[in-house]
Amino acid sequence: MTIRVVDNFLPKKEFIELKKLLLSNNFPYFFNNKVVLNKKVSQKDNYFFVHLVYNDELPGKINSPYFDYIKEIILNKLNIKKLIRVKINCYPKTSKKIQHGFHKDYPYKHKGLILSINTCNGSTTFKSNKKIVSIENKALFFDPSKLHGSTTCTDQQCRINIAINYIN
Repeated sequence: MTIRVVDNFLPKKEFIELKKLLLSNNFPYFFNNKVVLNKKVSQKDNYFFVHLVYNDELPGKINSPYFDYIKEIILNKLNIKKLIRVKINCYPKTSKKIQHGFHKDYPYKHKGLILSINTCNGSTTFKSNKKIVSIENKALFFDPSKLHGSTTCTDQQCRINIAINYIN
């Protein structure tokens, strides 16, 4: 699997504005009672918060008043023929780092981007034992139809990233 990492993906001013919004007390995240099952993880620790911005499977597709904002600063930078899903993930800090189960976002080949909003010791991991640590404004491009997983962090209040699935 080809993995590409781009540091300083967004211009500094745009990134700071985005980070300020997503780390504010006013941005709405919604409880999700499971990430991806990992038999080694207690069900009580298997949760996160998410803000679904866009999902091609929904009748209206756009699910957030922030869609145009995300489109302006991120989506317009990508060569997208079909947008599949955009979501913002918030993994709360845990006392020990939790590796969530490996999964495929969709069963067909497509492109994925994970943009880290804050620097922490959480990461995106791959079955090949490769891991990409969350560093603010770092973009990770990969094929999300291949097995990958997420972790929590232990050194910040939370780990926040934007996950985008698309076809180009």
